Amino acid sequence: MKTNKLLFIGILVTAVITSGLFAYYFVYLPNKTTSNVGGCSPTKFRQEKNGEEYFLFWTTLDECTGYVKYGNTAEAFPYLAVDQQGVVKVREHEVKLSGITKGSTYYFVIFSNEKSFGNEGRPLILSFE
Repeated sequence: MKTNKLLFIGILVTAVITSGLFAYYFVYLPNKTTSNVGGCSPTKFRQEKNGEEYFLFWTTLDECTGYVKYGNTAEAFPYLAVDQQGVVKVREHEVKLSGITKGSTYYFVIFSNEKSFGNEGRPLILSFE
């Protein structure tokens, strides 16, 4: 009987700790991260092809500058694509990509108000057909 009580208490303590960690990592940290970068975090990211031209689009809550650095490897980004609106701060961002080879994979980092955004610290990976 005493063993069952200890087992129950152990499971209960584990559940409480796990739920607390879950709340910290999935509720507190994302809200804290978002507040640190303000409304310039890229959202609604998408890619499009128009004829032989390739474009990337994203939105921000606040008006921000935007550009993208990209390349064929995750280590080097020799290409630069500046927002079509230039250095004007906007909410709807669009960049035209050059040097894209159909069927190739590219690595991207979005810069919004001079802060870099990718996939948890790594570049975004996109393929173009």
